[in-house]
This record gives sequence, structure tokens and C-alpha cells, in this order.
Amino acid sequence: MKTLARFAMRGPLNTMSACVALGVGAWFVFPLLYLSAALIGLVTLQLGWRKGLLVAAGSMVGLGGIALLMFGSPRPGLMLGAIGWGPALVVAAIVRNQGALRPGLEWLTVGALLLTGSFFLLLSDPATWWAEQLRSYGEQSGLLTAWRDQGIDAQTLIDSIAPIMPGSIGVMCVVGLGLSIVCSRWLQSSLFKPGAFGEEYRQLRFVKGAVIVMIGLIALGVLGSRMALNFAMVISSLYLFQGLAVLHGLAAILKWNNAVVIGVYVVMFLLPHFALLVAGLGAADSWADFRARWSSRS
Repeated sequence: MKTLARFAMRGPLNTMSACVALGVGAWFVFPLLYLSAALIGLVTLQLGWRKGLLVAAGSMVGLGGIALLMFGSPRPGLMLGAIGWGPALVVAAIVRNQGALRPGLEWLTVGALLLTGSFFLLLSDPATWWAEQLRSYGEQSGLLTAWRDQGIDAQTLIDSIAPIMPGSIGVMCVVGLGLSIVCSRWLQSSLFKPGAFGEEYRQLRFVKGAVIVMIGLIALGVLGSRMALNFAMVISSLYLFQGLAVLHGLAAILKWNNAVVIGVYVVMFLLPHFALLVAGLGAADSWADFRARWSSRS
């Protein structure tokens, strides 16, 4: 990743070519989009939003041109660039202006909440709409047949997933693009100010009030409010970053072996539900401040 970042920082044409290549790859392996967003974020953090905008716009033109050749329309390339590079540019500009990750990630979460809310504002029944979309995709991709062959009740599964799809989209934005910006900040530190990222990330803490809001939304969700439940999902994803910051901070204070923290990431990859526990740790830390407590004891 550092080698790619060094190549990208040699000039705007290098960054554009790297982003376009990753964008093409994202049509087949979607997470590559977040890697390209990290490069846009890196340029914006180091050189400013104007340079970031230049690179993002140029990359979108390039990706749109390739989409025109491959699909007969530039739209797939322009849309992919817009949903990945646009938000990364804005969030990175906020981080650069404020000099810290926290406000950027918080504003990213606000944007994800607005996106989640738009489904409830624009659709009379988001769950029904998403059920239709999932069923259509399942039929076209062959997933429904595969599920039936495995003895899975596809209709029950779709009906259980559809009500939380608006929040799931919001979570993907916060986690995916949040990781892109965190990666951008890490690359900036690695290339230009070694050690700065670790110190900043270990101190990451978000506002206490959001925890109260999240708990209230969870309570409303338990009582049957689908909108509240979806909003709570998005806010909880923000605290995943704080939970990881707590683990890194405690690892530094208590001199843990790096294998402990790496193990947490491996478990989260294998068991995604484990991320809820990490997010819960982050939310609790907003009030308990575990790092300060352990630091005073050490």
C-alpha cells in the first residue's frame, strides 16, 4: 500500500491512473473502490481540496471513458467515482481543515444518517421496496436457486434483511469510507510524518451525546420503529472506530503483544457480529474513558 501511495504522490497523472485502475477493479472486487478513495483522501490531506478535486474529477473522466468502451455508457464509471471519491474528498478536506480524524468521521456519519433517512422520506415502505430489489437481484444472480439448493428459505431470509437495508447502506458508507480516510491518514503519516497517526488514532474519542441518542434509538427500535433501528445501526458503526482506538490505546499502555490486536481484527473478519462488541466498547469508552483510567494506573 505504501508503494502504491508513493507512486500516486509523484504527480496527479500517477494518482489518476492508480484510481482509474482500482476503479475498474472495483467493478469486479468492490472493496478496491475504498482503496482508490484512500488515495484521493491522501492527496486531499497533503495537498488540499483543490488538488484532491482535480484528481477526483480527472479519475472520474478516465473511469467514465473506460465504462463507455466496456458498457456503451459512461454512467457506471461516473456513478462509481461519485459514490466513492466524492465523499472521500469532502471528508478528507474536513480532516485537513480541522487537523483531526474525529470531525471528519463524525460528519461522514451525519451524511450516512441523511442517506438512510432518505429511504424513509422518499419511499412509502422501504422494507417492501428493498425486498423486491433483493428478490430481483437474487433471481438474476442465481442466489435464490443456490439458497434453495442449500435448504435455505429465501423468502424468510429476504424478509428479515429488507427492513434493515437502509441502515446497512449507511453502515457500509461509514465503515467503508471511514476506513478509507483512516488509511489516508495513516499513509500521510507514514510518508511525511512517521508516528503521528498512531498517536492521533489512539486518542480518538467521539461526542458523548451521540451515545445517548443511539441508546434512545435502540429502545425505539425494540418497540417497533424500523427507522429508529436503522439510524441506531449507523451511529453504532461510528463507535467501531473508537472501540478499535481503545484497543490500540490499551495495547500501548499495557504493552500488549501486537498479536492480541491483530487477533481482534482477524476475529472481526471471520465473525462480523463481533464488531458489535467492539462498537459497544467504543460507546462505553465515551463515558468511562478506559484509556485515561488505565494510563493513571500504569
